[in-house]
Amino acid sequence: MKKGTLTQNVMTVEHFWIDGKIIKAVNKKLVKNEVELEYDLKSVSFRELHLSAMVSSDAKFDISNEKDTENIDYFKCPVNGDATETGLIRFF
Repeated sequence: MKKGTLTQNVMTVEHFWIDGKIIKAVNKKLVKNEVELEYDLKSVSFRELHLSAMVSSDAKFDISNEKDTENIDYFKCPVNGDATETGLIRFF
């Protein structure tokens, strides 16, 4: 499921469905370590969802202007692609 702001053409992932459950899509990099995620990053189901979202996406991060390609902030890095796919690759 996605949430979007049509006027700004910005979309974010709010929830996803995995293993028969609707899970709140909290990005692990945006929360403190004390927050327990509702999903297991190592589960086969999550890894397959992650892989399928990445492989099927036409959106790509534009790192052409990045000076330090080892430490890219992917939440601020420009993306070439539509708003839905941009929201998906930023989440994953």
